[in-house]
Amino acid sequence: MRTIVIIGAGFSGTLTAVNLLRRAAQSIAEGKPLSPQPLRLVLVERTGRFGAGVAYGTNHYEHLLNVPTARMSAFPDAPDDFLNWARSQRPSVEGYSFLPRRTYRHYIKHLLAEAQVGCPQIDVTLLKDDVRSVRPDGCESSARVEFAGSPPIEANRVVLAPGNYAPLDVRAAGDAIYETNFYLRDPWDDPRYQRIDPARPVLIIGTGLTAVDIVLRLAAGGHTGTIHAVSRHGLMPQAHLRSPVAPLPSSVEELPSAPQPLLRAIRRRVREVAEQGGDWRAIVDGLRGATAPLWQRFTLDQRRQFFRHVRHFWEIHRHRIAPDVAAVFSDLVQSGRVQVHAARIAAYRLKPDGVAVEIHPRAGHGRSAITLDVHRVINCTGPNADFTRVTDPLIQQLLADGLIRPDLLRIGLDCTSRGALIDRDGSPSTILFTVGPPQKPLTWESTAVPELRGQAADLASVLFDTFQ
Repeated sequence: MRTIVIIGAGFSGTLTAVNLLRRAAQSIAEGKPLSPQPLRLVLVERTGRFGAGVAYGTNHYEHLLNVPTARMSAFPDAPDDFLNWARSQRPSVEGYSFLPRRTYRHYIKHLLAEAQVGCPQIDVTLLKDDVRSVRPDGCESSARVEFAGSPPIEANRVVLAPGNYAPLDVRAAGDAIYETNFYLRDPWDDPRYQRIDPARPVLIIGTGLTAVDIVLRLAAGGHTGTIHAVSRHGLMPQAHLRSPVAPLPSSVEELPSAPQPLLRAIRRRVREVAEQGGDWRAIVDGLRGATAPLWQRFTLDQRRQFFRHVRHFWEIHRHRIAPDVAAVFSDLVQSGRVQVHAARIAAYRLKPDGVAVEIHPRAGHGRSAITLDVHRVINCTGPNADFTRVTDPLIQQLLADGLIRPDLLRIGLDCTSRGALIDRDGSPSTILFTVGPPQKPLTWESTAVPELRGQAADLASVLFDTFQ
């Protein structure tokens, strides 16, 4: 039996499976038969929620997609696929609509079901379980995949598609809070929100996209207490305009090859476009095709420089929020229900009914120290991409056995352009592959649908030879 195991069934893992099944069905339709051996595809998801992941697992209608419908197709070669599907569900949907993220989850689940029906020659198993270990045989032809509760599987190819891991704890005095119920390490742990007193203040660590999501979730749930959001720069995501802006593509050859000169060149172009009545979003969106080549041109030191000094400004302009989300958030800030602080967490002090949090504002942003009395602290600092600090037993086993290697910036895993994982000695695997956020070291952008759908399609092409 020829077997492929995909570990993780969020967007990246599920779409890799969908592309693989579609590729196999197309091959059969073209008169090119698959291998005569029995063929099996196993999609493993510890939560049992296939096609959801962290990004689309939310059930809250106030959590909208951060990208308009017309740009959210799951397939690079069918740009209107999501738009057409969404219109089949609700004809009033427009290309520039920002739909609930739960709607996109239903779309991905639809694609998986459709792909399964379209290729009955491949036995597809959707397995709810935890993978404990993956160990290749000595011949580099297969690997033994062991689970927490299911029999082991011998697989010819294994894909690591873990998505995003929960944030790391922020280092501060009094960190015993992290082991109490006053702290939410995982901002998507819905049952924990039921214990928050809606009239009491809350502290959110972070001011990025996740922080915006949690603010809207609290407000929609009737929270009336002050919501404090703290990050070192105090920068919030920018908003999309209410009408589309055509990108102005940039040529990689014309752009500087170092972070600081690049940032200056972008700002200069933004000023030029603004003088002509244009909008900065056209410049930022036009850089999408140039982002990966620019990142690959950077030296390691330049990548570190970008990460330290440019990343925060890039992310709030590149990864924007829906106009309706921005309007609600702005109203909450204007009313004083949300207060944004450019500061760092200095210390926690546990109290019988909450936490006193000492923050130190950034220079030029007020007093030297402020104490906030809050009922809960919610970590929204963003996913942990440092695999040496991931507590998942599978990742720990792969690291201990030298089968995977974190990149030098600790933002993902070393892998080839075709997704093959690179081991401790620098050799690419013929069995182990990855897709999604772990590929960030390759191209920098590895979180949004336009990049992830390309990865999934490319990896499916690589894996397809297993079924031939």
